[in-house]
Amino acid sequence: AGDTKVDLSWAANSEYDLAGYNIYVDGIKDNGGLISETTYQVSGLVKNQSYDFYITAVDVLGNESDPSATVSQAPTGITDFAVALNGVDQYIDSGNTDFGNYLTDFTVEMEFWNTENGSKVVLLGEANDSFSLILGLKLNEDGGGNFNQNYICFHVRDLAANQRRMATTSAYPAVSDGSKHHIAFTKTGQEYHIILDGVDLDIQIGVAGSDENPSSFEAFQYPLFVGANDGRGAPNSFVSGGLDEIRWWTVQRSLSEIQNNMNKSLTPQTDYATDYPNLFAYYKCDDGAGNVLTNEVGANATLVNNVNDNMWVASP
Repeated sequence: AGDTKVDLSWAANSEYDLAGYNIYVDGIKDNGGLISETTYQVSGLVKNQSYDFYITAVDVLGNESDPSATVSQAPTGITDFAVALNGVDQYIDSGNTDFGNYLTDFTVEMEFWNTENGSKVVLLGEANDSFSLILGLKLNEDGGGNFNQNYICFHVRDLAANQRRMATTSAYPAVSDGSKHHIAFTKTGQEYHIILDGVDLDIQIGVAGSDENPSSFEAFQYPLFVGANDGRGAPNSFVSGGLDEIRWWTVQRSLSEIQNNMNKSLTPQTDYATDYPNLFAYYKCDDGAGNVLTNEVGANATLVNNVNDNMWVASP
């Protein structure tokens, strides 16, 4: 949506005798002739005023279908959205438990900003007794509980080594400055990288817990949360700030691939499946309204505790 415009799109009608579509705004037909495409831009609207939209299909004999479901939207003036999180109870529920099949080789990347010091925040996580996967930040706290350092944490179940392994940054990057940063966590085998704003950071790798028998690992039964950790279905370690352009790849992306595609949306020439075959999940975070967060390559996620769309903001 723009200042006075709303862009509509819909699934194509498959009837053989389809002639086109009509678009209705608050019950009044907006188009002149029939629309043959499955996209339409409504203009001349009032910023921040809500409108109801629906479409109908028309056949070659001029018969018009019943209206589609009504969608309400207001032009906001925002064209590039992001998801804001309050650090208390808001997060993204991916609903996905299949991620456990992709812990050997993967890349998770996103844009984020965080303004809260003195806490642990989880950018993406699911943790049971075996700590499946936690990617996050420890802000202004050292190992002794003194709030004077930052580090970035990459905590993952290593299936091959039967261990819970953790990689942390050796330096203490300033990430709680309120500015938007790009971060990527990559892994192939036991090779780990944490890349912040296009820079491959020095990291330390250790074992979080003793060697374990694989049979003692719990199944991946809890969905992955974004912006918080899923601790057996109970969210914790919330982000105070926001997230944008969240991507999960089933391969370790190279440093140059990450640098060349960060801080912008992916734009396929054909479609996502063809142009990005290793893309497991991609949330552009541009829905702008409602509780559904669109996944361009799979099942959609849900915004939790999104009160009056307060989780949708302009991307910084």
